[in-house]
Formats: sequence, structure tokens, C-alpha cells
Amino acid sequence: MIRVRDLEVNFDFPVLKGVSLDIEDEEFLVILGKSGSGKTVFIKTVVGLIRPNRGEVSIDDISVTNGEPKELLKARKNIGFVFQGAALFDSLTVFENIALPLREHFSLTKKEIKDKVKKSLELVELEGVEKLYPAQLSGGMKKRVAIARAIAYEPKYIFFDEPTTGLDPETALKITKLLKDLWKKIKGTFIAVTHDFGFTEEVATRIAWLKGGRFEFVGKVNEFKKLDVKEIQAYFVKTF
Repeated sequence: MIRVRDLEVNFDFPVLKGVSLDIEDEEFLVILGKSGSGKTVFIKTVVGLIRPNRGEVSIDDISVTNGEPKELLKARKNIGFVFQGAALFDSLTVFENIALPLREHFSLTKKEIKDKVKKSLELVELEGVEKLYPAQLSGGMKKRVAIARAIAYEPKYIFFDEPTTGLDPETALKITKLLKDLWKKIKGTFIAVTHDFGFTEEVATRIAWLKGGRFEFVGKVNEFKKLDVKEIQAYFVKTF
């Protein structure tokens, strides 16, 4: 379980204003909110990429905010992160991109790395592209490679930053179905941030709605849809 307590993050202005949230094992949590609401800041703070001004984050009882380096490394090996723009290295092949974290953080043989890369590409339905470079891939393929890299070392928790943003509608639907199927196959804990309610409605076991630096709602999709708030209704007609 991931526990977040009283998390505050300030840049030139307050972004997160004392948010708290429990993320249960094996759920597909979607953090929903408008652009600029602090969704990406929240997940980057949870995984330790941003240091909070106040508050506590723990992953399986290991403190991410105040833990010892060895304990932090242990926690981070259980975290996968898929960046919005895929964040692939242009100078590396698909195989090398996926193999990089396996080589840097795990003591594996060449065969073990090769097998894990192959398996992860099969799981994202993208076999046979190991020798290609990112420039040779479509946007949807880049997203799949980024997902393959995140799942290759079998982390318990996988975070997705705007997984359907920047994709055409058909590709976005394919990525949505892929993530839903993948979550069921690997039985991990998925946490996605998005402003796409269609994606949310399809995959989420639970929603956390972030507005103005605070969670205004945490619960099931059907409960969220019943809220009589104009801003929420705007999601259903896709006005933002």
C-alpha cells in the first residue's frame, strides 16, 4: 500500500495543499483533474522525483520522504513510471531502452535481460521491434515501448502520466484497452493521471478528483458521475 499524508508542494505558488490518500494494492486508481491541477506533481512527489515542502509518503511502510538511501532504493525498485512523452532515449534502440534499467539496477545475465525485454514487448503487443530506434516509431508505438520499459522489471506499482494525451482517438482507445488488459494480466497496482474521462470510465476501479491542490472526491466511477457539480458534468460532454 502507498500512504500519502498531508502532502504540500509549493513552487512560486501552492500546488498541493495538504493532500492525503491511500492507494490500495492491485487497484487501478485514476487521478482525474484539469490541466494544471497538480496531478503530475502529485505522482512525481509520491515516487520521489519531487521533494515536498511538508507531508509524508510511504510505500509498503518505507518512507519515501525521509527514508534511508538503502530503503529508498528498495522502494524505487518496486516502482515503474511511464512519462507523458514516453521519454525514450533517441540514441538507443528499443531493446536498449527497455534493457537500460535492468542493467543499471539489477544483477541479471544477458539472457535474463533478453528474456525480460522480449516478454515485456509481448505484453504490450509489440514484438519484433527490438532493433528499431524511437525516430522509426509512431506515437502509439513509443507509448507501448515506454510501458514495456516500465513493466520489464516487474514492479509492484506503475504510474502513468497522461497515457492517452497526444494520441489520435483510435490510438488512444487502443492504449486504453492495452492498459486495462495489462492490469488484469500482471495484477499490479496502476496509478494514472489524466483529464480524459473516457479513459477513466473504462479502466478505473477508483477515482481521485484533484482540484485546486486538494482531492475533492475519492471513490467509485458511478459515485463520481452522480455528483451534481457543473465542472464534473463537463467531463461527460468533453468540454475540457
